[in-house]
Amino acid sequence: MTQSTFLYIVRHGESMNNTTKIILPPDEDILTDHGKLQASLLGSHLSDVKFTKVYTSDYIRCVDTTKILLSKSNYAEVTQLKVELDQRLRERNVGTFEGGPYHAIIKYMAENVLDRCIPATEVEFEGGETSEDMKKKVESFLTTILETDDKSNKGSSILTTSHGYFILFLAHYLHGTPKFILKNASDVLLKLSPNTGWIKLEFQKPISSESPWEVLVHAEYDTTHLKPLNTDDALTTYTKTNKIANRFNGCIHQ
Repeated sequence: MTQSTFLYIVRHGESMNNTTKIILPPDEDILTDHGKLQASLLGSHLSDVKFTKVYTSDYIRCVDTTKILLSKSNYAEVTQLKVELDQRLRERNVGTFEGGPYHAIIKYMAENVLDRCIPATEVEFEGGETSEDMKKKVESFLTTILETDDKSNKGSSILTTSHGYFILFLAHYLHGTPKFILKNASDVLLKLSPNTGWIKLEFQKPISSESPWEVLVHAEYDTTHLKPLNTDDALTTYTKTNKIANRFNGCIHQ
């Protein structure tokens, strides 16, 4: 029987970044009350998933999203799982834009992605992490979880909480490298995740070291859990109402 590793990738809930429209330092960018509610709803939605391993960015908005989500599990052992803090899952450092207003980086991204047709994963930021840095982080993380699962000789359900840019890079990496063959994926996977949007990927172990991993996509930025809120969060509202940000509406899964 083919061994599978199930990876659930979650973007953190709404944070102060989204409401202040400023790229805040990580220790100040905490979840809003709305973000905590988003995480709680997602936890209830995934409460029947028996996670066996948990990884999260060490930024507080991801750590708190993860803790809230796990607290809703129907399995006592899941609520007690050790949460592995992993710096590789951090949001991309955008250099000189750090600490600045949203509108500055949105304008820069629009000029590069929409006007110059440069893929979002290839846009560079002065003084920030390069695209190659991000690809290396993604590759390193995937290697870690797949090799660890291989040594355990049994399939796992792994929860991973990260950030919009990291998840975007991960999706593009899986789509573009010959090490993996994506199945059941649509163009949605290559868009930006909304807050607490989640992906479910099934990695099927190859029959030989030379063969690629088959990756079945079971969910693409699912937000079914947010329907009871019947309202947009600050990030979604911003992309709809800001003149420049609105140009990215087709790039963000709603």
